[in-house]
Amino acid sequence: MSLQLIDIHLSANIPLLHNSDLNVH
Repeated sequence: MSLQLIDIHLSANIPLLHNSDLNVH
């Protein structure tokens, strides 16, 4: 049940982390 929510959360967080990394560089 929660796996889908976790998957969506991770999917939403990965691009945010990449954007943060790009902004830092």
